[in-house]
Amino acid sequence: MDPPRRMVQSWRRGGDDRDSRVTITLTPAGGGADLLVVHDQVDAETAEAYRAGWASCLDRPPAYLDRPATGPGAGSR
Repeated sequence: MDPPRRMVQSWRRGGDDRDSRVTITLTPAGGGADLLVVHDQVDAETAEAYRAGWASCLDRPPAYLDRPATGPGAGSR
């Protein structure tokens, strides 16, 4: 872990018998950040399923990311 830029974690889908690895990296860009998600240590078939799942999630960011920050700590995001 390299707060606030990088997080690495184990990942196991229900029914799998071994862990894979997810690395999330944030890089400053303009007035925000670029997000890179790498999911590795999986076979080709599982990699394609995970790629589709991550794409589905990341192509539609939560609505709260589009709203201005409010409340305590609002200037910190």
